[in-house]
Order: sequence, then C-alpha cells, then structure tokens
Amino acid sequence: MNEDERKALAALRFDWAPVPDDVWRPSPFHVEGLHQGVVNDVLAGMADAKASKDASPLGLILKGRRGSGKTHLLGWVRQQIQDQGGYFFLVSLLDAKGFWDSVLASMLEGLFRAVPGSDTQLRLFLRRLSSVVGAPRSARRAVMGETELTPAALDAFLLGLGDYDRLVARECDDTARALALSASDNVAHRDLAENYFSSEPEAEPGERAQWRMRRKPRTAQEIVRELSKLLALTGPTVIAVDQIDTLISQSSVASQDGQQPEPANTDDWAQMLVLEQIAHGLMALRQDTRRTLTLVACIPPSWMLIKNRATDTVRDRFREPEELLTIRDPAIARSLIEKRFAHSFRLVRFSPPYPSWPIRPEAFDTAAKFTPGSCSSRSTHTSATAC
Repeated sequence: MNEDERKALAALRFDWAPVPDDVWRPSPFHVEGLHQGVVNDVLAGMADAKASKDASPLGLILKGRRGSGKTHLLGWVRQQIQDQGGYFFLVSLLDAKGFWDSVLASMLEGLFRAVPGSDTQLRLFLRRLSSVVGAPRSARRAVMGETELTPAALDAFLLGLGDYDRLVARECDDTARALALSASDNVAHRDLAENYFSSEPEAEPGERAQWRMRRKPRTAQEIVRELSKLLALTGPTVIAVDQIDTLISQSSVASQDGQQPEPANTDDWAQMLVLEQIAHGLMALRQDTRRTLTLVACIPPSWMLIKNRATDTVRDRFREPEELLTIRDPAIARSLIEKRFAHSFRLVRFSPPYPSWPIRPEAFDTAAKFTPGSCSSRSTHTSATAC
C-alpha cells in the first residue's frame, strides 16, 4: 500500500448515526431499490395527498430496527414532497402530555427551514398563496415580505383569501395573519406572531386589535389544524413523527412480544397513560390535518405496544408497510458503500483502482444479513484488511 492509498483510507471518516438535522440536508448517498416496497407505499400516500382536495390519506408506520435507514428515508421523503411543491415537517415528541405543543413547535420550526436551492417553506407558502388570492399586488407583496406589512395590506389580502375560500379564511383568519407577521422583517411583528403561536395572552393590551386578531389565545391543536388547512390550499404536506421510541422506553412497559398484561399498580397505569396519550395524539393528527400524509418512524416493539395496549381506533388510521429489513441485494450494498467512499475520496483527490476499493466486490455477497447502517459501519472497520 502506497502513501496515497494510506491517505485515502485515513479520509474514510463517517457518521453512521444520523441526527434529525440530516433529514433537512440533501443526501448524496441515496441508493435506488433500497426498501422499495416501503418507498412505493410512501409515494402512493404522497400522491393521494396531492390529488385530494382536503382529506388526508391513511398514515404509514415506518418500522425498522436501529440502523435500518429510517432517518435516511425521511430525508428522501422530504426531498420528494418538496420537489412536488409540498411541505415537510419533522416532529420530535418530547413529552406525551405535550403532544400538540411538540407538533406545533416542530411545524413552526419547519416553516423557517430553507428548501435546498430555494427560500424557506414559509416564504414559499406565502408566495404560492399570493398567486391564487385575488388581492391587490401591493397587498400580496407586503404579505410575502417584499414590502412593509401594514394592517391595511393584511386586511386586503385576507379579503382576497375569503373570495378564494371563504370557509378557510373565516376559520383560519388569525393564524393566516400571524403567518404574515412571522415573515415580516419587523421584529415587533415577529414578536407578536410568536406570542400568538405560543398560545399566550396579549403581551400588551390591544396589540392584536390593530391587526384584527382576537385577544383570546388559540390552543396548540387549533393552530396546528388551521396551519394544515392553510397549507392545503397550495399543496400537500408530509408530517413525519420521529423519535417516539425514547418516550415508549421510558414508559417501562416495552416487552419484546408486545403482550398486554393487566396493569398491577399505579405505576403501570401511568405507563398505560403515556401510550394512550401518544396513540390519541397520532390518531387526532391524522384526523385533524388536510392533504397530509402522516408518517411514524419507530422500532417495531414501539408500534406493537401502541397498537396492542392503546385505543383500537388508532389502527384504523394507519397502515403498516413491510418492515425496513436488512439489505437483500448485494448490488445495493455495494452501491451504498461506493457512493460513500467516492465522497471521501473526492475530498483528497484520490482515484481508487475500483469503485468499492478497498472492499473487494465479492465481499458484498454476504451483505444480505446487514442493515444499511451496520453494512456501512462494518465496511469501514474492515476496509484496511479487505483489500
């Protein structure tokens, strides 16, 4: 092995544990054909949401053990729905009792996420909404954040929204106004919107009145419902609920077989309550949103506990595609490694003797027993001795 090859091997540094922020970044490592059955179900769900006028398709449970590629799949879904003119939100549940607070906070954070190569989801939404609302151009420009936002401009815009969809304009008036204020360059406008989205009373008496917003706070669930109705006017949405496994494991009832023993004490009833809160939240999320595909990413035991211990009706609102399993095609495993290696080799300007170097092509014949994460990790650890 020469010096250039040693430097190339030293450059193979990977992060095999994706974090939620990775979902929002373009991935150069996607391999077609991986988990194709699940991919087809997700694509069909997105197509149903896009074709619908208001109803949402059944949600999907993305089950797979750790390292099976759930986070990577969510990143791919984000890119797909945004490429179709839709919106993506990643929800992390921090507290079962605060389900709707978590969903709302995640949606607001997602609105300010930039679509790769474009503007934020909020700006894109306001731009698309402005293209269908019959309001004066000056009002539309103000709402899009291109010029100063004034109460008169916002009133004119909401009047145009009422002409386009009277029911949505009536039900979501305050939330639509708060979104426009959120996009403003004026700090006071953004503070007013943040106060509204926090379901807090007015910071100063009368501050909402000048913008024709009601003083009474809206609940987080009401705001989520209204955000979804507004977004549905311009395109489909995917809401992905991730990281619920920690909450489930903290309930201390995670059995491997998903059986349903009777609660024996107060602690068991408290644990059951956590599962019920999560189940009811997921059920209502699918029910309350419009043109929205709800995805739940979790390990199989977590969904078994929710399905077997919580309310029966949650099963009626979600479908279970096949589990994200190990890599079944050696060619897919090889392509996965080649793409990751190529990225590192380009950084050090190294041209390998063959794309999977230093892993011999025949080594991938045994990859069927590995998940994408374990395959990549194992390849890295063995690369020094495989060539």
